[in-house]
Amino acid sequence: RTHVLYDSALERVHAMAQVERAALSMTQPLWSSLYGSLRVPGIDSIPTTQDIIYSPISPDYFETMGARVLQGRAFDDGDVPGAPPVVVITQSLARVLWPDGSALGRCVVTEREGESCREIVGVVEDTRYSSVLDAPALMFYLPMAQVPGRGTMRGLLVRLRGDTDAGMAAVRAALHTLEPGLPYVRADILAERVA
Repeated sequence: RTHVLYDSALERVHAMAQVERAALSMTQPLWSSLYGSLRVPGIDSIPTTQDIIYSPISPDYFETMGARVLQGRAFDDGDVPGAPPVVVITQSLARVLWPDGSALGRCVVTEREGESCREIVGVVEDTRYSSVLDAPALMFYLPMAQVPGRGTMRGLLVRLRGDTDAGMAAVRAALHTLEPGLPYVRADILAERVA
């Protein structure tokens, strides 16, 4: 039921004139993180002591967050159950795993799902996900549609056009009509969270 509500919320805000981009994420930058582990066929152990974090996301996440895909592609509407399993990794994680070569087309196994292999289809620029003072995150992203059960989604991320306060008020009002009895609409401005 939760993922249906979030899918409806995403569809609703996508249609709003005040919204430039929108996406879903199971984590939120500078707010929540999921810790994961990777296994790479042919590599005995990943040469880092830094935590690896991950987030299942919907298409348009990188555009919404203003993060550039440096190689390959972002997720799209074809990355669904039954399609080949894929993953996007950060530039720092790509350097740790393959310092002398490209990560594109390589295979990684995410322990969380016990699956066989996900193909790396994109490398995205680094982010500081848990704290602005941390080193760039070693991170991988999964297409939300390919995550079994999809978990409990935690964030609807929106890039607004024009006046932020008016746009946020319009988004809150639109979301409230989806489930009027739920006091779930909390909105933060990312720039203020960073500050």
